Amino acid sequence: MAKYTKSKLCNVLDRLNVIAENVVKKTGFFVNRPDSFCNVLRPDEKWNELGGYVVPSGRLQTGVLRTNCVDCLDRTNTAQFMVGKCALAYQLYSLGLIDKPNLLFDTDAVRLFEELYEDHGDTLSLQYG
Repeated sequence: MAKYTKSKLCNVLDRLNVIAENVVKKTGFFVNRPDSFCNVLRPDEKWNELGGYVVPSGRLQTGVLRTNCVDCLDRTNTAQFMVGKCALAYQLYSLGLIDKPNLLFDTDAVRLFEELYEDHGDTLSLQYG
């Protein structure tokens, strides 16, 4: 991440978004309801590329992501936030709350998610301080 921060040719958040998409596509996520909204009512090609196992009652996640930056808790939180934002988009889409499995930064959902991560990061930093 530090390498991309120094580069004027690449936006760090854009790069993290690509990585987040790849991770979520590979591992999938757990959902305990059928995929009827996604597959029938509003199909999206990204949904068909999603990993995990499809079962009659929903989906099973097949892995987890672990990130850590050796010297910077903020970088770790930023990377985790981007993956969480991507997974949240798929989760909201699977529930039929959004039309596409994609969340823009200037939405209420992402603002609340940012606050959650900031509060979580502040709490964790107390353990390191």
